[in-house]
Amino acid sequence: MSLDIWQQVADLAFTASSLHKFKGRELDLQKTYQEYLPTALLEVGDWTLSWGPRVWKRFPQEADTGLDNTWFAVTSDLTFPDGNSYKTCVIAIGGTAVYSWYDWVKEDFDVNHVIDFTQWTQRWSQDVVQPSPAIHVDDKENFYMSRGTATGVWVLMTQAARPNTPSVDKTIAQYISSLQGVQKLIFTGHSLGGALAPALALGLSTANLLQPFTPADVLVYPLAGASPGNHNLRELFKSTFPPVLPGPTAPKWQVWNYNVYNTLDIVPQAWCQKKGQPRCLPNIPGIYGPPLLRVEACVDLAILHANWSHVMYEPIEGHLFPGTTPSPPPTNFSSFFEYVSAQHTLEYHKFLKITPPSPPSNEGDGVETKNLAERARDFPVMRHLEKDIAAEGGDTVEAPF
Repeated sequence: MSLDIWQQVADLAFTASSLHKFKGRELDLQKTYQEYLPTALLEVGDWTLSWGPRVWKRFPQEADTGLDNTWFAVTSDLTFPDGNSYKTCVIAIGGTAVYSWYDWVKEDFDVNHVIDFTQWTQRWSQDVVQPSPAIHVDDKENFYMSRGTATGVWVLMTQAARPNTPSVDKTIAQYISSLQGVQKLIFTGHSLGGALAPALALGLSTANLLQPFTPADVLVYPLAGASPGNHNLRELFKSTFPPVLPGPTAPKWQVWNYNVYNTLDIVPQAWCQKKGQPRCLPNIPGIYGPPLLRVEACVDLAILHANWSHVMYEPIEGHLFPGTTPSPPPTNFSSFFEYVSAQHTLEYHKFLKITPPSPPSNEGDGVETKNLAERARDFPVMRHLEKDIAAEGGDTVEAPF
């Protein structure tokens, strides 16, 4: 059965995260990904790699940590619901990498600081500087993004394609400006990529760097993303990329400019601190049954960090689907995390009716697989439970997903 546009875009988002279970030095991971991606793309559809892929690590020589970011761009001729065929470019951004300290501490867990989004992006046409925290925060008046999310966007904007890859030496913004004959531009990503994709698209639009595309020709399809900023940033994204719902008989996943999320996935619950919201940190402890005290303590710590920002985080518009309630309820950290991992990956595959390309299998070329305890560092709240999971034997068990 052929995949529709949304299914193919989602497949690309998961393909961008296909190194999520591995650790190694940056160049070893880059080599693995470059060898893997062309074959993986054949499983998705008729896609041509046109930028990258790029693997980036804050500490490139470390062999015992995962990558921090990965992203690529592909093109294809796609028939849209209006019946017309358009040459389409998809920029796919990798989700959280296993055991990547930089990903969750700097790009997701750095929620205790925010940056003034307007001040930062208005300089992009001259220089994309590393984001620095806002000194005086006015949550009601200004547009704020967590410094963690902004740091991830800064990496995406400043790192050029590697030698022996398409569009070598071009950054992603330079690549976009050089596109010819491309009529549609789509940003996508899952997990960390689900937060970075809308943030990158919004930044490029705010900085007026999406020419020659019209606003209607730029689409965003994030999956399982955490909240990138405050209420004003949410509203700015909504006005820049108006949400598009599926038609009355169309599959429910056929939306644009929404964060598609599973109600039983803990990642989209971050980072809103306000109890009682559909997506908020206080929902996490009891999401699968009676709460575990250590999970509650970790959530309280996450809320404390978010409150230090002096803003109330709000997620972008969401399009939900109900995950399959796990049974029996978790009784320890390992079982809780196995449910977390499945809800964050397999339930999306089930909802979208897709089977993303299998991850690389060439462990040994300087690349190793992480265990269950190390895999916990992928997730908000769960990263604080790595030692607890290890104590239950999770440091000897390969992660199932």
